Amino acid sequence: MTLDMGEANKKLRITSDGIQQLFGFSRGGRSAPRPSEDGYDDALMKLRSELDISRDKDIKTKDLRNKLKVLVKDPSKDDLALKVFFIIVFMKVVLPRSAPRVSREAAMFEGLVFEDMANMDYCQLMVDELRRAVAKYQSGHTMGKAITGCAIGPVLMYLDCLIRGKTAEPDMRVPRICYMDPAKLSDLVDADLIKKGNADPKTWVFGKLPVWIFSTVVSCLVELNNFVQLACCGKLKRRFFFPSV
Repeated sequence: MTLDMGEANKKLRITSDGIQQLFGFSRGGRSAPRPSEDGYDDALMKLRSELDISRDKDIKTKDLRNKLKVLVKDPSKDDLALKVFFIIVFMKVVLPRSAPRVSREAAMFEGLVFEDMANMDYCQLMVDELRRAVAKYQSGHTMGKAITGCAIGPVLMYLDCLIRGKTAEPDMRVPRICYMDPAKLSDLVDADLIKKGNADPKTWVFGKLPVWIFSTVVSCLVELNNFVQLACCGKLKRRFFFPSV
């Protein structure tokens, strides 16, 4: 995947290496399970039964948290407690969506051996889901105006390229996200601003700072060229979903 920002020297590649460098997620040799296509399947029905939730009721994140509080107190429910815990993790961190209800994630845990999860590649899972979400968005079949998936990944990778281009001796420790100070990122946004248009962030023009492109980082065919940095200011929720964890 390539994040094309409209200039020959501003194309970032989204790769599993880049995701690992940013978040420090595991890259084992085993492929991680994928979500289902539509989220309305037998796996979701089974989960409702296991959690004693009515078939006609959505399973929200808050429902999972409440169930988990009870399940962890019963040793005989350890497997179900782990299943609920990891569904929350995938919904809010690895494969976040705009909706708070469980849907496609339920299929990932059908027949899953939890011990195998330590040797799975979650970085490639994130890349594949971003690719899927962007393709769906560009086809016009997505509901609403959001690109779901961990879109904060491409945003932070682009900002990291600005940091490396602006700073003489940047802090190169990984995972990169651990060394990104919110205040400094906000200052970076201001420093990169060429022209502030009207109240609509899409009219703002960025690109003053040099971009230090490095081979292990991202790309994804989306329009981030003039407004990607606004994520630091909390002004992109209309276009990208940034989960609260």
